[in-house]
Amino acid sequence: MSNYISSLEELLDPMTPETFCAEYLHKKPLHVRGRPEKFASTLTWAELNRMLEMDVWTQQTLLLNLDTNSVPPAAYCVKAANRDHQAIMRPDPDKIQALIGRGATLGLNEIETLAPGILALVNTIRRELGAKSSVNLYYSQKEHKGFDAHSDRHDVSPSRSSAPSVGTFTRASSTDRSNTRCSRMCRRWNTTAARGKSPRFSR
Repeated sequence: MSNYISSLEELLDPMTPETFCAEYLHKKPLHVRGRPEKFASTLTWAELNRMLEMDVWTQQTLLLNLDTNSVPPAAYCVKAANRDHQAIMRPDPDKIQALIGRGATLGLNEIETLAPGILALVNTIRRELGAKSSVNLYYSQKEHKGFDAHSDRHDVSPSRSSAPSVGTFTRASSTDRSNTRCSRMCRRWNTTAARGKSPRFSR
């Protein structure tokens, strides 16, 4: 039996969904104290490494930042062709590993279907809040800042975990709103990368 997040109660624990929707959603900041292992099964390091071995990444879906600056795709990609024989820039594992070794922040976009724990979280948000979700993952190191301070158009909810950092961006759907606990939702769920670990890249 998995320990994936499968309900709004689990996601917000120890706060109740009713309190969250009535008192905080779109109204004021909220810090929910929780257990470090709460999101541990959402994405494991082994799953991240398997994900990186997939032949699905391009310069649009795998991004690098170093000391708040975007790394040009030419610095970590090589010319290749996709399944439709169209020219693309394919991330190169050796170049990426070298840049991470220098402190680069790794960003993986649109990974909501690539790991079962992430898919369970996305399905929970969709089912309970009527929101369509897109998931990005970030791996960064304490010694190097990946991004400058910035704001998002989404509400932001950082959640500390021993797993890699996963950002889930959700927008309210125009359908099935009557079946949700909150009438509208625009959330970003984040976890913080574990210290002392790094992703492994394979060809």
